[in-house]
Amino acid sequence: MQSRKGKRSFRATDKFLVVGAFLALIFSLSSFLAPTIKQWLGSKTPVQAEEVIPKKAELKKLIDFKSSASEINYLGQVVAESETNIVASTNGTITELNFDLGDEVSVGDKLLQIEEVRDRGAYGEGIDSTSIKQAELGLEQAKQATESAERAYKNLKKSTESDLKYLKLSKKQAEADGEADKVELLNQQIKSLEKNLNSQLKAGKMQKEVAQLQEKSAGLTLKSLKESASPVATFDGVVTAKMVEEKEYVSPGQALLTIADRETIKITFFVSEDELNHLNKGTKITVKTNQNRDLEGQISAVAPSADDASRRFLVEAEIPKGYSELIPGTLVNIKVPKKEIIQEKNIFLIPLSVITVDQNENYIFIAEDGKAKKIVVEIEEIEGEKARVKIDLPEDREVVVEGNKYLNEGDELER
Repeated sequence: MQSRKGKRSFRATDKFLVVGAFLALIFSLSSFLAPTIKQWLGSKTPVQAEEVIPKKAELKKLIDFKSSASEINYLGQVVAESETNIVASTNGTITELNFDLGDEVSVGDKLLQIEEVRDRGAYGEGIDSTSIKQAELGLEQAKQATESAERAYKNLKKSTESDLKYLKLSKKQAEADGEADKVELLNQQIKSLEKNLNSQLKAGKMQKEVAQLQEKSAGLTLKSLKESASPVATFDGVVTAKMVEEKEYVSPGQALLTIADRETIKITFFVSEDELNHLNKGTKITVKTNQNRDLEGQISAVAPSADDASRRFLVEAEIPKGYSELIPGTLVNIKVPKKEIIQEKNIFLIPLSVITVDQNENYIFIAEDGKAKKIVVEIEEIEGEKARVKIDLPEDREVVVEGNKYLNEGDELER
């Protein structure tokens, strides 16, 4: 009985020894590993919340979109109010053509030379250089006749006045001597001489005037002949049309050249009915020439009715004189300022770049408590690069106008 009890006691003691050894081992390991665990835990950084970066945006108040200033572009034409067409006055061949299309001409410049043909054609015989020489000879003879008539008139007047002066002196002497009979005779001679003098002077004057008319007629004939063969420019201008070339045969009435007066140029263009509200007499415009130069002008007239073909309205504008780059017949670009003020409530003129167009909705972003807020809008009409938009918001609310393409609902905004 004793041996069994002793054996049972021994087994309990073993259990206590094992548990104690295990606890001692754990304590030893914890003491040994404590520095390492502490170092490992110290190397770990705590998890931080993600930093929110505000997005840059440019803002404008809605009231700024109640008015709009822009420009409307048109294609215009340079037109000369005064121009002349040079036509052939005789038939012949052009042997000399002194100016080309776009060239400047001055008054009196010889434009071309036509050598007339001698054979008779549909319009009769042309006029050659012999005819011109004959006309020059006729003019010279007419001048000589005029000079001769003028000399004869002056000599007759001088001779008669001298005789009249002598008779009057003789009469005065006879009156001083008391010779009544001689005075009466001299009175009769003076009256007769004065009568003849008036008649002779009248005839001499008529001869002189006839000679002058003949000289003028001969001069006009010569001028007409010369102009028929070699027309000249009648004013300073520019050649805007050339219908012939050298060695080309021409007939009377055929158009040769067109010359436009630069001093009378204007700009013309057409506008639609909707655009008439922005155009008035006196409205300033900008004309860009082919040399890329901007010229200022102003509208001088607006047609009261539309063109039958295009249904558009003709507009004319004045440009200061002296710009050589404005050639009649050429095209120029025109800019006309346009200012619009919207009176309707909750209607704004918003740039299309500010509006995000989606399949299901159109929206803009506004600033609310420093964050982006999406606002659905209704587009009523698109005008160029802007749209008339209905927005049910106060006019002092701020709209994102730059940076809106990269925004999402709720993004923080940086001004």
